[in-house]
Amino acid sequence: MLKLYHTPLSFNSRRVWVMLLEKQVEFEEIILSLQGDQFDPEFLKLNPFHQMSILNSKLGVNA
Repeated sequence: MLKLYHTPLSFNSRRVWVMLLEKQVEFEEIILSLQGDQFDPEFLKLNPFHQMSILNSKLGVNA
């Protein structure tokens, strides 16, 4: 299953979120706060550049 790490305040994150909803793709939504969640060690393992959004699948991570 896909995991979408994003913040609703980001326009680019919202684009990915809307596309997944329109295509009726099953995904797990993980909402991050811009108050420091992007510096969490678990998030930095996925994206060391602390950028939003991230779409994580079994095949890899797309930032």
